[in-house]
Amino acid sequence: MISQKQLQVLAFGESRYDALICDGAIRSGKTAFMSVGFVLWAMKYFTGRNFAICGKTVGTAMKNIVVPLMDLSYMRRRYDMKLSRAENKLTVSRGGRTNTFYIYGGKDESSYMLIQGITLAGVMLDETALMTRSFVEQALARCSVEGSKFWFNCNPAGPKHWFYEEWVCKAEEKNALHLHFEMRDNPSLSEEMLRRYESLYTGVFYQRYILGLWVNAEGTIYREFAGAVTSAQNRFLWPPDQKLKPWRVNIGVDFGGHLSKHSFVAVGVLPGWSGCVGLMSCRVEPYGEDADHLAVQFLRFAQAVFSRYGRIDAVYADSAEQTLIRHLISRAQASELPWLAVRIGNSAKIEINDRIRLTSILMAAGRFWYMPEAQTLRDALAAALWDSRSPAQDRRLDDGTTDIDTLDAFEYAIERDYKRYLKSSEVNG
Repeated sequence: MISQKQLQVLAFGESRYDALICDGAIRSGKTAFMSVGFVLWAMKYFTGRNFAICGKTVGTAMKNIVVPLMDLSYMRRRYDMKLSRAENKLTVSRGGRTNTFYIYGGKDESSYMLIQGITLAGVMLDETALMTRSFVEQALARCSVEGSKFWFNCNPAGPKHWFYEEWVCKAEEKNALHLHFEMRDNPSLSEEMLRRYESLYTGVFYQRYILGLWVNAEGTIYREFAGAVTSAQNRFLWPPDQKLKPWRVNIGVDFGGHLSKHSFVAVGVLPGWSGCVGLMSCRVEPYGEDADHLAVQFLRFAQAVFSRYGRIDAVYADSAEQTLIRHLISRAQASELPWLAVRIGNSAKIEINDRIRLTSILMAAGRFWYMPEAQTLRDALAAALWDSRSPAQDRRLDDGTTDIDTLDAFEYAIERDYKRYLKSSEVNG
């Protein structure tokens, strides 16, 4: 089955419009139908031309657009498609027609330079709201071939986002067809799957990813968690009558400075990444540049975790402080836990909002708990706020009034398993 909106995406190439804007909920079929429609249009009206397929990164464009496109039996039967990962390009041929689709990422301000100089007959921009304005505008400027069109696809951000203000709100002025998708516009999703996805998100993520609304990220980040803590509910506290035996134990370390403290958070991973438990947490005042004081406090914390749970599988410390990490390794080698030295490494430091999204998903799905010994973690999560002074961009408040140090340490402990946790969410519901 194909929905009316999905049919409109496929028919866009035949329309009078110069641009197509598809925004709204996740899993609504936007990307799949746009990628097919983009190639069908390009191959019908052009030959020997260059096109651009753009994602937040080249990797996401490959994963979300190019690889699924090449896996479609309809496309394989219709076209000869050859992917060159070395050159980041897809060559598509049929009969006497051949076009080249170059693959770009537009996540930072330097990205626009990568697309300069090329002449395009069309561009497809996936995850447009996550790209920089300079990159998007440079990509559009390269479309100088007669009959070229712009294909935009994105999930909503805040209502002050430049793309919302300049394109979504001005669609008629830009001669753009605007199609707003809800999750229920995808007829391939069963009621069970719809309920599963709806259960994964709360707060601003639910409004954007499920309802497809351009709304501000404001107020308390983890509202349900904060409400449970302030009302003395124990729904996120690990049940005292259930024995806890973590599958893995990771420790996150955030280093303090002038206005912040050192923070250590131990997290227990449940089998199959089915959930996680904040086991212990603490904050330590930094004594100037005293790295020995830091090391003593860290080893004391690690010893307490090991004594309680019998394992520490990895320590992920703030990768910006290599000197302090080397000192922790050196002191661990000379301690009662010499084996810990080889398990101390760098945090991945994925984007903060991706870390927030992961934590929100775990909480919404009932897959996050904490132990009484993780009080500073509990308090930090309950007090986490969006920065209301930055309405055009989602930012976590970091002005010293909330415990960012503990949040960072917790996130360092779980972020490397980001995809595993998400995959477990989709499998288990």
